[in-house]
Amino acid sequence: APPVITGFSPASGAVGDTVIVSGTNFSSASEVTFNGVSATYNVNSATQVTATVPSALTNSAGNSIPFSKIQWTSSGNGDTGAEPFPAGTFINGGVQTIGSMASNTWNESCWTFSYLNNTVPPAGTYKGVVLYTMTTP
Repeated sequence: APPVITGFSPASGAVGDTVIVSGTNFSSASEVTFNGVSATYNVNSATQVTATVPSALTNSAGNSIPFSKIQWTSSGNGDTGAEPFPAGTFINGGVQTIGSMASNTWNESCWTFSYLNNTVPPAGTYKGVVLYTMTTP
């Protein structure tokens, strides 16, 4: 029978946090992912798996690029105004506030991402998750 997930503890967490996954039929688990990103894990029993929220971009071969090696630049789409989100580099883990903007305004920002390579990673498609959250002032 396929694995069935019945719960997580904690319900949410940051990069590097340990998550306990509860359910059934975990004995033959061969992969754990968070939003498509492979995680390190341990099958504790047929009803419990412990996994670590990944802190890097990974490819299908298990090669990784730490988020701290990913930088971005910000530019408008032909506008001449100041950019609401400055250029920067991701941190490993935790919440990172990039910028803010006033309510009832329109802002435009186009981001370009690049790898701060001091070593060349193996070729492949690397997956990661960046969650953008908009809140009201």
